[in-house]
Amino acid sequence: MSKFLIFGLISCLALPVLAEGTLDLNIFTPGDLEATINRALSLLWIIAVPLAVIMLLWSGIEFITSAGDSKKVTAAKNRIKYTLIGLVVMLLASGTVALVQSLFIEG
Repeated sequence: MSKFLIFGLISCLALPVLAEGTLDLNIFTPGDLEATINRALSLLWIIAVPLAVIMLLWSGIEFITSAGDSKKVTAAKNRIKYTLIGLVVMLLASGTVALVQSLFIEG
């Protein structure tokens, strides 16, 4: 099962490369602060969304195949809950960064 998850994660991270031809992971290039923050946030989203999808799929499969085992059902529910909480935290972080940028960085 872990080989499947690793392959899925690598595949999801490779999708932006296939779509655009290049994926610039170097967020520390010379330039202004706003561009560096936006690149770092983009990189975090590129990692977070595929990872969340994989975790939700894994939890769903574990939930379905638990066969009524209460420990497996609880573990699957908790993984789904924590994955969704993580996505909400990412959304709030993005909103906070956008708010701080609009207040302090002139555009």
